[in-house]
Amino acid sequence: MKVEKISAVAEIISSVAIVITLIYLTVETRQNTDALLAMSQQAALDADLSWLSTQIEYPELMGQVDDPNLSQEDWARTQAYLVQYLRIREFAWFQYQNGILDEPTWQSYLRPTANVFASERARTYLYTGNYSGDPEFMEYLRNWFAEARAKKP
Repeated sequence: MKVEKISAVAEIISSVAIVITLIYLTVETRQNTDALLAMSQQAALDADLSWLSTQIEYPELMGQVDDPNLSQEDWARTQAYLVQYLRIREFAWFQYQNGILDEPTWQSYLRPTANVFASERARTYLYTGNYSGDPEFMEYLRNWFAEARAKKP
């Protein structure tokens, strides 16, 4: 009889230990997920700040996009600036698609796009396939621009 009682107590202790382990693993998984989300959001922010630093360092980049006398070197620098912008937004778009960024945050990342591609030459660069980003992202941008143009009075 004593062996049966010991066995029953051992089963109860084992069951409690399993429940505690499952709770612990659940908490750890949530913490790891939150940490990964935070790191991903921080990466998007860091990339955006880097782009802003480029803008501060070379303020003429956007102002010279439509200059027909732009040197090859300056046009290459301007293209790199546009690609940097698009890569950052593409990364943020992937995060938005995967639920890492919420809608207001994504819209805040997207908002400057109209100004960055306000010039005809920048839009031509975007639409002629010079940027080799994700096709779905590019389609999203084209639709976004079309909606923005339709909303203008």
